[in-house]
Amino acid sequence: MEVYLIRHLKTKGNKEGRYIGSTDEPLVYDQELFDTVSHRKEGLPVIEAMAVSPMKRCRETASLLFEDMNPLICEDLREMDFGLFENRNYEELKDLPEYRQWIESRGRTEFPQGEPPEEFLARCKSAFCAQIESFLSEGRQRTAFVVHGGVIMLLMALFSGEEKDLYDWQVENCGGYRVTIERESWLQGNHLFKEYERLM
Repeated sequence: MEVYLIRHLKTKGNKEGRYIGSTDEPLVYDQELFDTVSHRKEGLPVIEAMAVSPMKRCRETASLLFEDMNPLICEDLREMDFGLFENRNYEELKDLPEYRQWIESRGRTEFPQGEPPEEFLARCKSAFCAQIESFLSEGRQRTAFVVHGGVIMLLMALFSGEEKDLYDWQVENCGGYRVTIERESWLQGNHLFKEYERLM
């Protein structure tokens, strides 16, 4: 089964360099958005099923990229809550001791007052695996997930089989990966992508 992991299009907070996790922003409908949608749609095939985060930015992106699809809403594939950093950008955070400590750790420590990383990992992993198994049981050949940058980074780190830094898997808005899952292997518990490629 082919699976397209796609990050949502830009929100106002994205454009302003803010940490947008639990903030439920809509997309910015400007020329950049429509150009991006046009470009991305050229490289996407017809899919049979789609799962999306419940956040507005993901649901709106899904409706623009896959107009005729009725997406499945996966509550646990929402973005992490960035706590003290939520909906703030570098200029607003740079003098905050907690932010300087986080920067010095190269993003390895958890977000102050945010969602614990182990909880984020557990819910995303469980939700993704359950949805993949559902798609496989339905005999789907080509599916898509429209989610968040952090979710995609985590899924690639978990299932690519490669020892890379989490931030090596970052993707731009409306970017992502095409991954392949081998049905029998996955259903037998070998939860690794057979292959993957970055969407250009």
